[in-house]
Amino acid sequence: MFNKAVQSDPDYAMAYNNRALAYEKSGQLRRAVEDFKTATRLRPGLFISWLNLAEAYRQAGQEKQALEALETALSLNPEAAFVYEIKSSLLIKIEAYGKALDAIDNAEQLGLTNSNTSIIRGICHYHLGNYRNALKMLNKAFKAGSKDPLIFSYLGFTHYQLGNYREAIGFLNQALRHSDQDPMLFAIRGMARLNIHDAAACDDLRKAYAMGIAKLSTTIEENCK
Repeated sequence: MFNKAVQSDPDYAMAYNNRALAYEKSGQLRRAVEDFKTATRLRPGLFISWLNLAEAYRQAGQEKQALEALETALSLNPEAAFVYEIKSSLLIKIEAYGKALDAIDNAEQLGLTNSNTSIIRGICHYHLGNYRNALKMLNKAFKAGSKDPLIFSYLGFTHYQLGNYREAIGFLNQALRHSDQDPMLFAIRGMARLNIHDAAACDDLRKAYAMGIAKLSTTIEENCK
């Protein structure tokens, strides 16, 4: 159906946009990107196609290209608060935490405030070393009832950095119930357990080491006989 629409009017931008959405849904991201790009070329002012192009790039792991597409989308609709939220998440992916905070500031100034904005702030503050600010934001999202698994991970990481080892272990236990494939969860829980002389520490550290965190080898040699 979408192919016929493109063939019947090759200059109709929405035909390419809609075919690209179908490609994206089926996992054909390269084709989706090409069609979204064609749509934006045919109609450079089509906000939705720039937004969709950014999403296709994001799914393809091309964060920088996604950010470029989002910038164009924002130039067309600078009042779109949700786009700043998406932008902040992409900036976290490329470890641009200060810029991610700026983007979430823009989103909130435009009226967007939810538990996700608090989580984003918490993650940024954590990576910038502002652990007390991180804890404040993450607790805010937690108390608001957020179900995002990241909240448990980062609450665990943050409590560990603040020396609250038992609290860290509690949140990391919850994070591991959501996913047991992240070696950092085992590593930090192991270090927290080590600090309170919990015999289970070495099991966690060995598991994290086996999953690829090689720098734990010295800690294991010194503490796990």
